[in-house]
Amino acid sequence: MLTDGLQSLLANEASIVHLIGTAASRGEKPPTNGIFLQQMPPAAKLPAIVFGQTEGSPIADSHDGADPLHEARIAFTCQAKTARSAKLIQITLRRFLEGYQGTLADGTEIGSVVLASELDAFEYAPFTFQAPIDFRILYRDTGSLTT
Repeated sequence: MLTDGLQSLLANEASIVHLIGTAASRGEKPPTNGIFLQQMPPAAKLPAIVFGQTEGSPIADSHDGADPLHEARIAFTCQAKTARSAKLIQITLRRFLEGYQGTLADGTEIGSVVLASELDAFEYAPFTFQAPIDFRILYRDTGSLTT
């Protein structure tokens, strides 16, 4: 599944881990890697990345049935206690993902990653700085499905 593969990819990327920490260094119970699908748990610490799919569609159908080639828009929200930290995570994420091609740990094949948008934001409750960034990802939906 695309989201599982992306979470694993980011959790193992040294430039991202340098900014958000590891499960051991974050000191959370239960431990997390700081990369969350859809929602950050209440006990999780900043900095963190929260992401999810905001849209998606197949690229084409053929007479042989559905093609596994899809496009998804994935929104990442880089969150931190300072605007600078949130922006650094956003820039690092962009530099790492933009133009990425390869096979994710779950088997999903990424054909291309293109920047769709970036911006800066602030949320009063909880008091966090955010730097959202969206990508359009062209991928072949051949990854494994686990529960």
